[in-house]
Parts: sequence; C-alpha cells; structure tokens
Amino acid sequence: MLGGTSRPMIGIELLKGKHSGESIAVLGSSPTIDLYRGEEDVSIAVNGSVLCDSVREADYFLCGDRKSNKRSWFEPSFKIARHRVVPTFVAPYDPAVIPDSKVRRVLVEALHAAEHYKQFVHDSLQPAPGHTIFQYAPFLREPTISPSQTHLCSGGTIAGVATQLAFLMGAREIHLYGCSFGTPPGQPHYGYDNKGEAGGIRRHHLSNMNDMISQIISQGTKVYSHGWSSLQTCATADGEQVSL
Repeated sequence: MLGGTSRPMIGIELLKGKHSGESIAVLGSSPTIDLYRGEEDVSIAVNGSVLCDSVREADYFLCGDRKSNKRSWFEPSFKIARHRVVPTFVAPYDPAVIPDSKVRRVLVEALHAAEHYKQFVHDSLQPAPGHTIFQYAPFLREPTISPSQTHLCSGGTIAGVATQLAFLMGAREIHLYGCSFGTPPGQPHYGYDNKGEAGGIRRHHLSNMNDMISQIISQGTKVYSHGWSSLQTCATADGEQVSL
C-alpha cells in the first residue's frame, strides 16, 4: 500500500472502476480550458477551473491545497460540482463532505494537533454519501500508478492527482483541458483572475506529470492534451502521439 499503513476508513476505493470504459475530462485552469465543450462522459474540475467561463458544471470537484478553504474558488466549487473529492486535511473545512458542524470543529482541533497534516486520520472522518476523501503518497518515479493504489500521488500538481483519479475510475481515455504545465509567451498563466493567489508550475511538476501519464498510457488508457502544452507524453487533441 502506498504512503504508509494508516488510511481513512472511506477513501478512493469507492471510486475505483466507477466509470469503467468512459471518457473523462480533467479540467484545469490554464487558458486552454476555453476549449472544453463538455463532450466527455465524466468531468473532474480542479481548483480554480470552477471560476472559468467554460466550466459551468462538473461531475466531480477535486482539490488538494492545504489552504483550499481560503481560496477564491472554494465556495464557488459547491455550486459547480455534484461530488467532492478532497484530502483528509481539507475535509474538516468542507461542509458538504462533513455536514455536521460539531464534527468539523472536532476534526479541525485534531488536525491542528496532528504532527503531519498530510497523514491526518481520525475516526470521525466519515464523508457524506456522494463525497470522497483521500490521502497523499509521494510520487517515486518508478511504477507507482496502478489500479491497486490506495493513495493518490503528489508531485504532479492537482491536475496530476485528478489524472490518476480518472485512471482509477476506469477511464477508457482521459482528456486534459487547462492543463498546459507552462505558459506560452504573451498569455496569462490562468484562464481566470486568480487575484494573486499562490500557484504555478515548477520543473519537477512537469517531469512528474509526464512520467505519470507515461505510466497510465502503458496500462492501456489513452491520454489526450487539448491546446498548447509543455507535456510530452500524451497525445494531442487530434490524436497525434507526442512521445512515449
């Protein structure tokens, strides 16, 4: 099992194979999100994509920032997505995932006392029906992505986490929108006004995401990138393979 022995009582196991054979769109927030038309069977919106004009609804919302509840996109995300997938350390602040305010207060106190927030677990971490919690594991640059993984690997931005989730859901093919992993000259980094909130792509994010995609492709799931992108291991939207 990835990431140690402790784990939440209810995690991503509930979503494994849930959308077997379907096409899944991963919706990021770079300007290429404007190419999204809702043509895939399932959609997973991450972070600020919910503030982009082309994302009016989504099947799932996924975030992973420690300060997610303080970001400008957190409140709007409740109106956009039907199901939420959040890490255990965000769940205490999410009234959809943990509806009971008293339980949330207990969880917040326990989280503040936890030694390592990414490994946070608690007996009261029981998400409401329709929502899911998860724990992180580090991406190790060896065969790490597989149908048997019980944690979602960090290191490839939240888009990398969503791409893993789509794979575990059983996607036949994964379509990346707003996941440019870089900024072309003369264009903004985001497809919305992020009001100066922290963000960006580091070199290891790009290399890790390329490796994650390669591992997914090697197991039979096609991955397509729509619009300008620095990614080198997925196919372009017209089906031309960039690199493997």
